[in-house]
Amino acid sequence: MENEDKIFELEAEYFKALSHPTRIKILYLLKDGESCLCDLIPEMGKDESHIARHLAVLKRANIISVHRRGISAYYKLNDERVIHIIEKAKEIISKQIDELKDILK
Repeated sequence: MENEDKIFELEAEYFKALSHPTRIKILYLLKDGESCLCDLIPEMGKDESHIARHLAVLKRANIISVHRRGISAYYKLNDERVIHIIEKAKEIISKQIDELKDILK
């Protein structure tokens, strides 16, 4: 049971790392390939420190990785299946919204 509890804990930490709109947007921006912070800033419309803080959370959760080229840091998804998780959540939310609309009619 102890191993199972550890797995639940790891799963919760993974989902916690996904639990901010800025981080979800970053993941969508990285789904087509790696990107440097300098490219993410204009796409996100946020300041560098804000984006860097969220990149650090995703990196600590091992959802993204970073490598340096010269003075630039490039970020990429470690596993594209994270996008499938987000898309599934979007499907569930959309269905719930549709059901709510039907109830409110």
